[in-house]
Amino acid sequence: MKQLSDYLYISHRDVNKPVKSRLNREAVSKVIAVYPRQSGSKPFFEVNDKTIAFVQVEPVDPASGELSFGFDNLNQLINEYLTSALEEKLELEVT
Repeated sequence: MKQLSDYLYISHRDVNKPVKSRLNREAVSKVIAVYPRQSGSKPFFEVNDKTIAFVQVEPVDPASGELSFGFDNLNQLINEYLTSALEEKLELEVT
């Protein structure tokens, strides 16, 4: 758990910004841990004010037409990220 939460403290330097605002201490806003399905465990949960998410997955045969176990949860997290990134980009373009 500590190793996952350490990702939230990664700093990012943007060389295209003025020197005083180059350091972005919130470069990583969410960590998603994807791991194989395990019986007796929750298939999906979030901790640390929803900054760390755990998603269990289990692959299926692509020819079966079924969705993989955990696909819906992982898909939702990815869509949330892409939506927020797009909204942020649009805000920057407007200002």
